[in-house]
Amino acid sequence: MDRPTGSCREKALQLLARRPHFKLELARKLSSRGFGLEAVESSIERLENEKYLDDYAFAMEWAAGSLRRRGLGVNGLRRELQGRGLEDEVAGAVVERSFPNGDGELAETVGRLWSSRGGKGREALARHLERKGFSQASIWKVLEKFEYAEPE
Repeated sequence: MDRPTGSCREKALQLLARRPHFKLELARKLSSRGFGLEAVESSIERLENEKYLDDYAFAMEWAAGSLRRRGLGVNGLRRELQGRGLEDEVAGAVVERSFPNGDGELAETVGRLWSSRGGKGREALARHLERKGFSQASIWKVLEKFEYAEPE
């Protein structure tokens, strides 16, 4: 039996009071707690209208922290946001705003950090930056700047 819409909104507000959530994440949590699809959709729509739930604003906040902590490039950030259920359009806008001049500068910083922690070799650095989701152009620029002696 589905739980009532009013209590769905109350539960959503409790979850949002603990920390921000993306719409899809919140919908999944509410559904797993026994709320029906109609109650979940209605509650989420109302919370959006009341400005308690804003995927774009939360994505911008989340992206800023994630870029600092994890050093993700443009592709990595887009992949993470889409994995959290953000629509392509919203994820694209967040990526553009987060990287107005591309991800080259951050790629260089991440490359230097990787190197300072004992990372060795051009191919290994390229793989590391690719896993982090940096653009190919940025990866090539970093490889040109870093002078690595290849293992013999």
